[in-house]
Amino acid sequence: MSLEIFIYYMLAALLAFALAIAYLVIKRQMFEQKIKIAEETAKRITEDGKREAETKKKEAILEAKEEAVKLRKEFEQETRERKGELSNLERRLLQREDHLEKKEQFLASAEKKLKEKEEAL
Repeated sequence: MSLEIFIYYMLAALLAFALAIAYLVIKRQMFEQKIKIAEETAKRITEDGKREAETKKKEAILEAKEEAVKLRKEFEQETRERKGELSNLERRLLQREDHLEKKEQFLASAEKKLKEKEEAL
């Protein structure tokens, strides 16, 4: 009987050893799976961050372009307004010149008539 008991103990020990090995293998696989999941999550987060940064960059560029267009339009509007003001000032100046020329002609004519009258006297 002692050989049978020894065999049972040996089988029990082998079974315990096999279970311990199986436990360690399963634990290692679970650990490796957790590492793989963590690496995939980190990769996904990094890629999401890169995409978000690229999107923000594109948005900033678009906003800058829109601002440039807005400023250009404002500049062109101000330029048109100033040109209009200058045209009005130029027109008024030409009118004044015409008016002064007519006044000069009138005065010259009046002076001529006055000289003619003086000579006639």
